[in-house]
Amino acid sequence: MVTLEDKLMQLVMKWYLKGDTRVVAGPAPDGRTLISDAKVAVLLTAHPFNLEQLVQPNGDVVSEESVKKLLPARELKGENRLIPTGLKCSDQGCTGIQYVDSAGETWYVDEKFVKQLMPLKNMPAMPYVASVGKGFGIVYFVEEPAGILYGFCASLNGKFKKHFDGSYVKRQGE
Repeated sequence: MVTLEDKLMQLVMKWYLKGDTRVVAGPAPDGRTLISDAKVAVLLTAHPFNLEQLVQPNGDVVSEESVKKLLPARELKGENRLIPTGLKCSDQGCTGIQYVDSAGETWYVDEKFVKQLMPLKNMPAMPYVASVGKGFGIVYFVEEPAGILYGFCASLNGKFKKHFDGSYVKRQGE
């Protein structure tokens, strides 16, 4: 059976083999390793990579302190969960999936990033945010019900959000 860790490892291998992708890696405070292509980041428990070789030719190995700054300062709880609205919107080749937080604020996450961070069908995982009511920032992907943070990406920026809030969006599957 293919596990989430296996799928995330395949994603990292894809970045590495591509050769021109800027890969950043470093130790996380919980002992896992953060590996990122500067758009999407994953946290791996075990991996076969030598970090110095993995980030070559144009990446960096970062410190645990740098990785810690990217992670939520406190535990993500139910009120931090993003709920999918079933809407998508597209502009200039980018498709955003719309979510809403517990404060009613809309968030948009690039569909490509969601597919990369939710690689298994029927996977019990949900996106969370540290700052409810903000509408943009880092979106964390958490495996449920274990509550394990395994990856994150940035939401689409405020300009994209303003463009689509209140304008035409289509239901997923249309």
